[in-house]
Amino acid sequence: MTRALLLFALFLLPEFVPRCASGAEPVVVTPALVCSAQHAIRWQDPAWTEQQCEARAREFATSGQRWGSAPVQLLAMSIVESDLRAHALRDNGNGDRPAVDVGLMAVRCLLSPDVSRDKCRNRPVRGMSIPQLIRPATNIDMGARILATLHHGSLAGYNGGPNAREHGYPEKVGAIMAALGGVEVRVSGKRMRKLVRQIVAAVAAEGKS
Repeated sequence: MTRALLLFALFLLPEFVPRCASGAEPVVVTPALVCSAQHAIRWQDPAWTEQQCEARAREFATSGQRWGSAPVQLLAMSIVESDLRAHALRDNGNGDRPAVDVGLMAVRCLLSPDVSRDKCRNRPVRGMSIPQLIRPATNIDMGARILATLHHGSLAGYNGGPNAREHGYPEKVGAIMAALGGVEVRVSGKRMRKLVRQIVAAVAAEGKS
Protein backbone atom coordinates (compact mmCIF):
# COMPACT_ATOMS: atom_id res chain seq x y z
CA MET A 1 0.00 0.00 0.00
CA THR A 2 1.42 3.39 -0.98
CA ARG A 3 1.76 6.22 1.54
CA ALA A 4 -1.12 8.12 -0.15
CA LEU A 5 -3.47 5.12 0.08
CA LEU A 6 -2.52 4.52 3.70
CA LEU A 7 -3.29 8.12 4.64
CA PHE A 8 -6.61 7.92 2.79
CA ALA A 9 -7.55 4.73 4.66
CA LEU A 10 -6.67 6.28 8.00
CA PHE A 11 -8.77 9.33 7.11
CA LEU A 12 -11.82 7.16 6.39
CA LEU A 13 -11.41 4.84 9.39
CA PRO A 14 -13.26 6.94 12.02
CA GLU A 15 -16.32 7.14 9.76
CA PHE A 16 -16.14 3.54 8.56
CA VAL A 17 -15.74 1.66 11.85
CA PRO A 18 -18.93 2.77 13.66
CA ARG A 19 -21.08 1.91 10.65
CA CYS A 20 -19.55 -1.51 10.25
CA ALA A 21 -19.56 -2.19 13.98
CA SER A 22 -23.24 -1.49 14.31
CA GLY A 23 -24.13 -3.60 11.30
CA ALA A 24 -27.54 -1.95 11.31
CA GLU A 25 -29.57 0.11 8.92
CA PRO A 26 -30.42 3.70 9.93
CA VAL A 27 -33.36 3.83 12.33
CA VAL A 28 -36.58 5.00 10.70
CA VAL A 29 -38.77 7.13 12.93
CA THR A 30 -42.22 5.59 12.53
CA PRO A 31 -45.36 6.46 14.50
CA ALA A 32 -45.03 3.06 16.23
CA LEU A 33 -41.48 3.88 17.35
CA VAL A 34 -42.54 7.29 18.67
CA CYS A 35 -45.45 5.73 20.57
CA SER A 36 -43.24 2.96 21.98
CA ALA A 37 -40.69 5.45 23.27
CA GLN A 38 -43.22 7.89 24.70
CA HIS A 39 -45.33 5.23 26.35
CA ALA A 40 -42.21 3.71 27.92
CA ILE A 41 -40.80 6.89 29.44
CA ARG A 42 -43.70 9.29 29.85
CA TRP A 43 -43.41 11.28 33.02
CA GLN A 44 -46.64 12.76 34.42
CA ASP A 45 -48.02 13.06 30.88
CA PRO A 46 -50.72 10.80 29.43
CA ALA A 47 -49.79 8.38 26.67
CA TRP A 48 -49.88 9.87 23.20
CA THR A 49 -52.59 8.70 20.86
CA GLU A 50 -51.86 7.05 17.54
CA GLN A 51 -52.70 10.33 15.81
CA GLN A 52 -50.28 12.27 18.01
CA CYS A 53 -47.51 9.76 17.31
CA GLU A 54 -48.19 10.03 13.58
CA ALA A 55 -47.92 13.81 13.82
CA ARG A 56 -44.65 13.69 15.79
CA ALA A 57 -43.09 11.16 13.39
CA ARG A 58 -44.03 13.39 10.46
CA GLU A 59 -42.64 16.47 12.19
CA PHE A 60 -39.30 14.80 13.02
CA ALA A 61 -39.03 13.66 9.39
CA THR A 62 -39.98 17.03 7.90
CA SER A 63 -37.66 19.06 10.13
CA GLY A 64 -34.85 16.56 9.69
CA GLN A 65 -35.08 16.84 5.92
CA ARG A 66 -35.35 20.64 6.04
CA TRP A 67 -32.33 21.18 8.30
CA GLY A 68 -30.14 18.19 7.47
CA SER A 69 -30.53 16.15 10.66
CA ALA A 70 -31.47 12.49 10.99
CA PRO A 71 -35.03 12.29 12.34
CA VAL A 72 -33.88 9.69 14.88
CA GLN A 73 -31.33 12.19 16.22
CA LEU A 74 -34.06 14.80 16.69
CA LEU A 75 -36.23 12.21 18.45
CA ALA A 76 -33.33 11.22 20.70
CA MET A 77 -32.61 14.86 21.52
CA SER A 78 -36.22 15.43 22.51
CA ILE A 79 -36.08 12.39 24.80
CA VAL A 80 -32.93 13.65 26.52
CA GLU A 81 -34.16 17.24 26.69
CA SER A 82 -37.74 16.76 27.87
CA ASP A 83 -38.61 13.05 28.26
CA LEU A 84 -40.92 13.67 25.30
CA ARG A 85 -43.04 16.08 27.35
CA ALA A 86 -44.52 18.36 24.73
CA HIS A 87 -45.47 21.05 27.26
CA ALA A 88 -42.25 21.03 29.28
CA LEU A 89 -41.14 24.40 30.64
CA ARG A 90 -37.90 24.73 32.58
CA ASP A 91 -36.73 27.96 34.18
CA ASN A 92 -33.13 28.46 33.13
CA GLY A 93 -32.35 32.08 33.90
CA ASN A 94 -31.92 34.57 36.69
CA GLY A 95 -33.46 37.86 37.75
CA ASP A 96 -31.47 39.95 35.28
CA ARG A 97 -31.61 37.40 32.50
CA PRO A 98 -34.85 35.43 32.70
CA ALA A 99 -34.95 32.42 30.38
CA VAL A 100 -37.14 29.39 29.82
CA ASP A 101 -36.32 26.14 28.00
CA VAL A 102 -39.47 25.34 26.07
CA GLY A 103 -41.08 22.17 24.79
CA LEU A 104 -39.85 18.89 23.37
CA MET A 105 -36.49 20.24 22.21
CA ALA A 106 -35.97 22.57 25.20
CA VAL A 107 -35.61 25.58 22.92
CA ARG A 108 -34.14 28.48 24.90
CA CYS A 109 -36.28 31.61 25.12
CA LEU A 110 -34.62 34.67 26.68
CA LEU A 111 -37.17 37.06 28.09
CA SER A 112 -37.06 40.74 28.95
CA PRO A 113 -36.88 41.50 32.68
CA ASP A 114 -39.58 44.17 32.28
CA VAL A 115 -43.32 43.95 31.66
CA SER A 116 -42.83 42.99 28.00
CA ARG A 117 -41.30 39.66 28.97
CA ASP A 118 -43.95 37.67 27.11
CA LYS A 119 -41.84 37.56 23.91
CA CYS A 120 -38.52 35.85 23.28
CA ARG A 121 -35.67 38.23 22.45
CA ASN A 122 -32.94 35.84 21.28
CA ARG A 123 -32.24 34.60 17.77
CA PRO A 124 -33.80 32.76 16.01
CA VAL A 125 -36.93 32.77 18.20
CA ARG A 126 -37.03 36.55 18.65
CA GLY A 127 -40.59 37.87 18.76
CA MET A 128 -42.16 34.47 19.42
CA SER A 129 -44.30 33.82 22.47
CA ILE A 130 -43.97 30.73 24.64
CA PRO A 131 -47.42 29.45 23.52
CA GLN A 132 -46.19 29.67 19.91
CA LEU A 133 -42.84 28.05 20.63
CA ILE A 134 -44.28 25.19 22.65
CA ARG A 135 -46.34 23.83 19.74
CA PRO A 136 -44.67 20.52 18.86
CA ALA A 137 -44.26 21.13 15.11
CA THR A 138 -42.80 24.60 15.70
CA ASN A 139 -40.64 23.44 18.57
CA ILE A 140 -39.13 20.48 16.72
CA ASP A 141 -38.45 22.59 13.65
CA MET A 142 -36.88 25.38 15.69
CA GLY A 143 -34.68 22.91 17.58
CA ALA A 144 -33.49 21.40 14.28
CA ARG A 145 -32.88 24.88 12.88
CA ILE A 146 -30.86 25.95 15.93
CA LEU A 147 -28.77 22.77 15.75
CA ALA A 148 -28.05 23.29 12.05
CA THR A 149 -27.56 27.05 11.81
CA LEU A 150 -26.27 28.22 15.17
CA HIS A 151 -24.26 25.12 16.09
CA HIS A 152 -23.47 23.64 12.65
CA GLY A 153 -24.82 20.25 13.69
CA SER A 154 -22.81 20.08 16.91
CA LEU A 155 -24.64 18.42 19.78
CA ALA A 156 -22.04 19.84 22.15
CA GLY A 157 -23.04 23.32 21.01
CA TYR A 158 -26.76 22.66 21.30
CA ASN A 159 -26.65 21.78 24.98
CA GLY A 160 -23.91 22.91 27.30
CA GLY A 161 -21.56 24.76 24.97
CA PRO A 162 -17.87 24.11 25.73
CA ASN A 163 -18.76 21.98 28.77
CA ALA A 164 -21.23 19.72 26.94
CA ARG A 165 -18.79 16.84 26.58
CA GLU A 166 -18.01 17.08 30.27
CA HIS A 167 -21.75 16.74 30.98
CA GLY A 168 -22.01 13.92 28.42
CA TYR A 169 -24.78 15.37 26.25
CA PRO A 170 -23.52 13.92 22.93
CA GLU A 171 -22.98 10.58 24.70
CA LYS A 172 -26.54 10.63 26.03
CA VAL A 173 -28.07 11.42 22.64
CA GLY A 174 -25.97 8.69 21.02
CA ALA A 175 -27.06 6.15 23.63
CA ILE A 176 -30.72 7.00 23.08
CA MET A 177 -30.30 6.78 19.30
CA ALA A 178 -28.85 3.29 19.74
CA ALA A 179 -31.68 2.35 22.11
CA LEU A 180 -34.24 3.46 19.53
CA GLY A 181 -32.61 0.92 17.23
CA GLY A 182 -32.97 -1.75 19.91
CA VAL A 183 -29.33 -1.68 21.02
CA GLU A 184 -28.34 -1.08 24.62
CA VAL A 185 -25.04 0.72 25.00
CA ARG A 186 -23.25 1.77 28.17
CA VAL A 187 -23.86 5.33 29.27
CA SER A 188 -23.04 7.22 32.44
CA GLY A 189 -25.73 8.18 34.94
CA LYS A 190 -28.33 6.03 36.69
CA ARG A 191 -31.25 7.89 35.10
CA MET A 192 -29.83 7.55 31.59
CA ARG A 193 -29.14 3.85 32.01
CA LYS A 194 -32.73 3.32 33.13
CA LEU A 195 -34.01 5.38 30.20
CA VAL A 196 -31.96 3.34 27.73
CA ARG A 197 -33.23 0.05 29.18
CA GLN A 198 -36.84 1.24 29.06
CA ILE A 199 -36.58 2.24 25.41
CA VAL A 200 -34.76 -0.94 24.37
CA ALA A 201 -37.45 -3.04 26.09
CA ALA A 202 -40.24 -1.02 24.45
CA VAL A 203 -38.66 -1.36 21.00
CA ALA A 204 -38.23 -5.12 21.50
CA ALA A 205 -41.85 -5.49 22.60
CA GLU A 206 -43.04 -3.50 19.58
CA GLY A 207 -41.01 -5.75 17.28
CA LYS A 208 -42.72 -8.84 18.67
CA SER A 209 -46.24 -7.44 18.35
